[in-house]
Amino acid sequence: MIKCGEYTFNGRNNYFLDDPNPKFNKVHHFDVDFPGASTLEISFYDYDDLFTDELIGRTKIDLDDRFYNQEWQRMPFKPIEYR
Repeated sequence: MIKCGEYTFNGRNNYFLDDPNPKFNKVHHFDVDFPGASTLEISFYDYDDLFTDELIGRTKIDLDDRFYNQEWQRMPFKPIEYR
């Protein structure tokens, strides 16, 4: 699940069955305003047919802090983050 401001994406139907190391390789585009951008929150859940899906992990990224950070601005090529 991806949340940022008014944008929400629920990818529950895109699950990987019995895969301990799935590769999601997804791209999502949405508009945010700077300054004042919301926190980007990405959550991962396991998939259960009979019971409630369980939270596996969650990360939050403050887009304002990232965008206005001088070190980030000086990087010619932005790294891909793994969390």
